[in-house]
Amino acid sequence: MCSPVPARWALFECGEGCDFYDNQATNAGCTAELDTLNECGAANTDRACEENVCSAESEALSTCFTK
Repeated sequence: MCSPVPARWALFECGEGCDFYDNQATNAGCTAELDTLNECGAANTDRACEENVCSAESEALSTCFTK
């Protein structure tokens, strides 16, 4: 079991802050990448502590934000 939640998964623990991520993704044209990352996270909640889980999806979102 890991502690704390890995940074790439903090998005799923954001509570009301999720609106911030949604707005950022919308403004950057990255909603598809955010949706893909969210879907991966939801499908792999039991594997959140594994290093490479959803790393490709997280990287795609980061890349989109930097365009």
